[in-house]
Amino acid sequence: MPKIIVYIPVKNDSWFIENSIRSATIWADHVFVLDESSDDGSHEIYKDLESELKNLTVIYNRPKFDFNTSDLRNYALDMVREFNGENLIFELHADEIMSAQILTPQIKNDF
Repeated sequence: MPKIIVYIPVKNDSWFIENSIRSATIWADHVFVLDESSDDGSHEIYKDLESELKNLTVIYNRPKFDFNTSDLRNYALDMVREFNGENLIFELHADEIMSAQILTPQIKNDF
């Protein structure tokens, strides 16, 4: 069965990242947080959530990429494509939360 996989690139987003992660782990089969050496307390948030949320993986201190290149997206996609099967992959920003519509069974079953 296909999986829903989310990756969230993060750099100093402690003000909202817990909300984004908690929301995504409700509807996604797996969530990756790709942190770029945050120094605002984000790491402490991740550590607490990793012990609680079994479908969360945090990549601490990911490589820094030029904002204008596709390197970050390619890095993330290479990682999430390691899940076998035809999966649905979402990129969310650290301050985004998906609509509650994603929770309806029809959305997941139709892809």
